[in-house]
Amino acid sequence: MSMNNYWVSATSSMKHVLRASATFALFMLGTEHASAQNLIQNPGFEVNPPSSFGNNVGHSISPWVIGAGQQPNVVRVDGAGGSSLSGGTFGPEFDAQNGGTGAGAGVFQHYLDVANGSNDFFQTFTVPTCSTNAADVTYTLSGFFSLRTAVSGGGPETAMISVRQGSGTGGAVVAGSTATANLPAIPGRPDSWLQASTTIALQQGQTFSYVVSMGDNVNFDDASLTFVSTCIEANDDDFSATPIDSTTGGTTATVLTDDIRNSFSVATDGSDTTISITDNDELIGAAIADDGTISVPPNTTPGTYNIAYELCDQVSTSVCDTAIATVVVGSIVANDDDFTATPIDSTVGGSTATVLTDDLLNGSSVATDGSATTISITDNDGLTGATIADDGVITVPPNTTPGTYNITYELCDQSSPTVCDTAVAIVLVGA
Repeated sequence: MSMNNYWVSATSSMKHVLRASATFALFMLGTEHASAQNLIQNPGFEVNPPSSFGNNVGHSISPWVIGAGQQPNVVRVDGAGGSSLSGGTFGPEFDAQNGGTGAGAGVFQHYLDVANGSNDFFQTFTVPTCSTNAADVTYTLSGFFSLRTAVSGGGPETAMISVRQGSGTGGAVVAGSTATANLPAIPGRPDSWLQASTTIALQQGQTFSYVVSMGDNVNFDDASLTFVSTCIEANDDDFSATPIDSTTGGTTATVLTDDIRNSFSVATDGSDTTISITDNDELIGAAIADDGTISVPPNTTPGTYNIAYELCDQVSTSVCDTAIATVVVGSIVANDDDFTATPIDSTVGGSTATVLTDDLLNGSSVATDGSATTISITDNDGLTGATIADDGVITVPPNTTPGTYNITYELCDQSSPTVCDTAVAIVLVGA
């Protein structure tokens, strides 16, 4: 079985049918996976590019790792018809962006050459473990090659992309992962890019390397490694550290922060997934937005709710995963206290019992060590110098004018400072 290879030229749409093997396919950019997220970093050598036109031997191509052969040479050009090529730079005047037609005239663009010889270079990746996929995850890998030759013409040349086991260029080639570009001899300066691509299935949880191999008179650009099979991973979230006020209601942070689509964080604008609540755990009126935030309505019964949500891919709508978001709806109740049965001496002053004995946080008694709440006096009713401690004890200073004082205090949840309540403590200062 043979397949077609296609040249992509900035000045010609002519397709040259070339040789191909049964283990790979070469396609023009524009397949259904063209817009998929690319796992390769710095795929077009546009990260920290050189500032000089033409050859830039030894310029960093990080995070690519170069083999033991010759140095990398990042070539800077400025598009078809541009004036950027310096002497000895006899590759295309444009890079492989936009399906091999370049970034446009007058736009700085870059591609990779191996200086004065051949070499391999690679990036290592680990196939994610995905509960929504079978044992293997399917990828498409691709890249563009062009000739780099003297103005009198040159070629033919052969270059290839492969996936190897482990990290580096020394691992065994994964069966079916080799995509070879056969670059035929052509006259004059090369002005075309050839895309090599293949689809392979890789085992989850295993580490592999995307390896590019090419000789002296070949350039490379626009590397790509994308999912064909879709992976959705929804992970549990615990929002119990930030309770929501039962009276006013409120909203959690997004559940999407730790959720994954095809090895990338899920977009929080709802552009690539759909999300819904499948079990509200009896939190009536709870809703989840496209951005993954959960809204709790006012006057919700305090408690801890384990809300199940389902996250699905927008394109492959049957690819879904579920997770639990733990939401605490908090309440704080400060109850009035009457300490008139135990008057405080006006001359020496003194302290009341704690006001916290009958106060409640999320339905339970408030700890009297101040570990879960903050407390403050909001109205001392004219009892100058009165203070309240973390343990809820009100202190009356010496030489206080005798009388009955209605002291208002505010009690707040430490973990959710807007969850507060007020109460009045009646203090009698005796003569």
